[in-house]
Amino acid sequence: MNFFYVYVLSYPDGRPFYVGKGTRNRYAFCGNAFAKRVANKIRRDGGEVGITIFPCPNETTALERERHLVRFYGRRDNKTGLLCNLSDGG
Repeated sequence: MNFFYVYVLSYPDGRPFYVGKGTRNRYAFCGNAFAKRVANKIRRDGGEVGITIFPCPNETTALERERHLVRFYGRRDNKTGLLCNLSDGG
């Protein structure tokens, strides 16, 4: 059985930069290429990427929570917010 969750990657100051859905250690891959570049820069500058994990009872709930968080924080590419996400999630 898979353990589903939603994860939020954050700058050292706590500002989120990516939201994703995963199982196992998916959060460790830092999302899309844009988010990976942000995470690598944080590490190069001596910082740590923050990771917050929200456990979900099933995949459907995880997808809904991912969409909700992407809407809440907004996306950089469409000028609605902070995230490196390139889609609305789900």
